[in-house]
Amino acid sequence: MVRYRRHPLRCPSLSILLCISFVVPICTAFAEAPSGASAILRSKQKNVAPTPASASASIFATADHDWQSTTENEPHKKELFSVAPMMAHTNRHYRFFWRLFSSHAVLYTEMIPAGQIVNAYERELRKLGILSNADQDSAVNTDKILEAAGRIHTEKSRAENGGESVHNRGNVESLNEMLRFAEHTTKAGRRVPGGRTTLQIGGSDPLLLAKASAIGAAFGYSCVNLNCGCPSGAVSGRSGGAALMKEPMHVARCVEAMNRAVTDLHHYESACATKEGFDITPISVKHRLGVRDASTYDAAEDRLKNDEEEAFPDCRDFVKAVTFSSDVGNIQVHTRLGLLGDFDKSPTDPAASSSTLWVPGSSTNDTRAKEKSIDHKRAQYQAKKRARKATIQNRNVPPLRPNVVDLLADEFPHVQIVANGGIRSMKAVQNRIAKGPDNVIGAMVGRAAINHPCSFASADSLWCDSGSVNYLPWRGDILLDYIDYCDEEEQRVKALGVSIPSLAALRRKLVAVPFHLFVGEECNDVYQRRIRKLINRAGRHTAKSILMAALLELPPDPINKSVGEFTNIEDLKVQTYVERSGPLQKNIY
Repeated sequence: MVRYRRHPLRCPSLSILLCISFVVPICTAFAEAPSGASAILRSKQKNVAPTPASASASIFATADHDWQSTTENEPHKKELFSVAPMMAHTNRHYRFFWRLFSSHAVLYTEMIPAGQIVNAYERELRKLGILSNADQDSAVNTDKILEAAGRIHTEKSRAENGGESVHNRGNVESLNEMLRFAEHTTKAGRRVPGGRTTLQIGGSDPLLLAKASAIGAAFGYSCVNLNCGCPSGAVSGRSGGAALMKEPMHVARCVEAMNRAVTDLHHYESACATKEGFDITPISVKHRLGVRDASTYDAAEDRLKNDEEEAFPDCRDFVKAVTFSSDVGNIQVHTRLGLLGDFDKSPTDPAASSSTLWVPGSSTNDTRAKEKSIDHKRAQYQAKKRARKATIQNRNVPPLRPNVVDLLADEFPHVQIVANGGIRSMKAVQNRIAKGPDNVIGAMVGRAAINHPCSFASADSLWCDSGSVNYLPWRGDILLDYIDYCDEEEQRVKALGVSIPSLAALRRKLVAVPFHLFVGEECNDVYQRRIRKLINRAGRHTAKSILMAALLELPPDPINKSVGEFTNIEDLKVQTYVERSGPLQKNIY
């Protein structure tokens, strides 16, 4: 049974709301307005003295590992519910936002290339004087990884670290910024940990994957996941992602190297008495049922085939190879085929008509190419457009085959399986778990968790005993706690000396996270419209200002409504556009 927690921030009085309703249109949410509004909305908060966030000296305190020291048979260790890794969505800000809903859900990072992690790690080693520019580690050095992780985590200022290089999208290019957890203590004194987070990495080089896995384990991630399911040309075109399913034996070598690296790290930690009582960081693999060539794939013909004929044989062979040596005991199966390559090519597009582009100044006997050069910016735009279209088609063209998960579970009873694909509600999650077999331990949700987060707010009930009571927060609590986090994050990044464009990019990323918090409410259009308007002023106004302005547009009822009370996702209005998608779209496709 789910009970709703009594709201500690009781709604402002009617007179205050009337006053705000006249003031807000005039103020238009400029920088000074939110501070007063925050005081009003929190004016009747209970007198709970906020406790400062604990400053851990050890890198291993960055994640909440209490759950990991238990035995495998205990249910709260299982991945009963998880939010899938999604590029441009499941960044650390979004993961903090989801932690306000659930403390048990397994959250995944965006896919981070293994080479990117290793390059950032080696830059840190050179900066710390542990590795010279001439040196290059040809093996996984657990001693250096642990030393670097501890020193990076305990750096107190930018000056001590010799300065940070700032990416033009608002990300500081350092290992700490890439892998850090978004931990925060709310004004009510509740610590929001970053634990139960899986680091998903991409790549096909066993050495790079092994190094990245050990680095992720040293930073405190509860699991490291290899991406074998992304069909995007940007990933699979580099022999990563879903393209790895073509080479199951190579994937087996990759996970063997990854497991050996995290095992060596664990043994070194145990010998140093830095992490006693914890299990070895597990390695998992997220994959699809198989891969096909998009240009020759026939969806109508595929739908006529049964599961055992079309999808199961390839998927069975892949899982058999990956799990044979027991390096992988947990897999996440997206129950669709992955379609690789371009779905169609436009004859009017020179970039699509030829796999190689003519570069000005290059020698060629093609007189047509000499007469007309190619607009490379346009070609790049068209390539991104085709990739975006291909991603959407990969989610809709291949049919879902959820029964293949049951066939895999019967074939591999020693492997724990998490089903992914087409799961759009908490009821569907519960049905998937109840359906069995026993080693199908949970369900992974992707776009539905972004489009309607409140519909999964009761996820923690999956881990509770029947006699337990699950308390769900109010929407106003969620948003105010997230606003406090935004303010703290901006202050932290400002101390690094980032540029104004980089800060504006960070603000846009922060503001996009709670965009769907009021989905299904009558006020949702007003709330989202306000955010869309003010996000264009991110160079002048803080994320706190923008979100507080959007909050002040809302009536009291949705603010004081529990996240456990929501409109079913099936009853929401379906948007007609599907070819364009982004964090500030009504539906994420």
